[in-house]
Amino acid sequence: MPSALTTPRLFQEEPLYAGAPSTSSDVAWETLIPKGRGFVQVNISGRQGRYCVSAFHQLHCLDMLRHGYYAATNLGRRKHDYTSADTLRRSLHDDHVQHCFDYLRQALMCSADPTLELRNASIGGVTGWGSMHQCRDFGALQLWTESNRYSDEGGILN
Repeated sequence: MPSALTTPRLFQEEPLYAGAPSTSSDVAWETLIPKGRGFVQVNISGRQGRYCVSAFHQLHCLDMLRHGYYAATNLGRRKHDYTSADTLRRSLHDDHVQHCFDYLRQALMCSADPTLELRNASIGGVTGWGSMHQCRDFGALQLWTESNRYSDEGGILN
């Protein structure tokens, strides 16, 4: 695994990742996932095995929720016709989405970022933008994961 060294990163709004599914937003999300979809084959304690790198599982879940949200609210129309109840149910993958809610909850609690974010009085809360965080080197994790992949499969959703 790559070093867990951290680097400062200023959080800024990146609308492409927050917007409705589109060709450009889906490509942006998919570029976060290395070839092999985050699955690696490595030797741990003398035992060869296949694993998924958690960061890429987490991103997969978040993208599933993004697609489900826009399907449910009917705000995003691209590849799917979200008008029928049956189509909406298929896009949400009930068990899969429920898994993602709990999995991401636990992942956030595990990483527990202690960065202090300035309260914005005009909205009565925080946006998180403009706060400096100490982040792991995501690019190094992508490279390590791709170099240890066991397939050339691509994509973020399955």
